[in-house]
Amino acid sequence: MIKPKKFEFKVNKKHVIIFPKKLKQLLKINKQALKKKKKIQIKRIHFLLNIKTYRGVRLKKGLPARGQRTRTNAVSCKKKRL
Repeated sequence: MIKPKKFEFKVNKKHVIIFPKKLKQLLKINKQALKKKKKIQIKRIHFLLNIKTYRGVRLKKGLPARGQRTRTNAVSCKKKRL
């Protein structure tokens, strides 16, 4: 019978000091990626509005665009936007 190896976690002082710096770098990269993704989504919505698709019109009115019912549900979608 083969025994599984035990995993031991060792922390060096170097890792503890470097960790916050790496975390900041990762967060900075993620923020940039999110901003880029949001710009792309906004461009896509404007494109849908320009060619007057069903989905674009529903998004402009603030209604659900994927076939959900609006008679009893979709209260949060129907709220007036400021």
